[in-house]
Amino acid sequence: MLSLSNISASYDGSRILRNVSLAVPAGKVVCLMGRNGVGKTTTLKSVLGLVKLDTGSMKLGESELTALKPEQRVRLGLGYVPQGREIFPNLTVMENLRIGAVAQGKTLNGEVERVFRSLSCVEGNDTTQRRHLERGPAAAIGNCAGALDRSQSASARRAD
Repeated sequence: MLSLSNISASYDGSRILRNVSLAVPAGKVVCLMGRNGVGKTTTLKSVLGLVKLDTGSMKLGESELTALKPEQRVRLGLGYVPQGREIFPNLTVMENLRIGAVAQGKTLNGEVERVFRSLSCVEGNDTTQRRHLERGPAAAIGNCAGALDRSQSASARRAD
């Protein structure tokens, strides 16, 4: 479980997050919603260690995240898909997902191809994937990553 406990963060002395607490149970998806400027991105960047906390603590399972560097958090399995073109814009969705897997020392074992086949928004060849990535890279990767997570959870349930 990912848990944020009373986190606060600021940019240049301007407080953006004030005592935010959040719990995301293992295997669950939580949607963080709100109007522009309320701290959604700052919350996510704080979890990854890209924004330093003023106060509060964060845990992933039993691991305290607060003092860890971003690369250490990634090794624990945390990731962030930015809204804009902050990922690799010249790569296809598939290539971006493969980089994420390699960074975590994992292999995809055909899972992404299976998910692509199941998603109507990202069917077909690399040209289709590239067009979708150009229209909305975070959505494309987020959809695929979410579907991969759901498929892995379903596989784990079937194995039980």
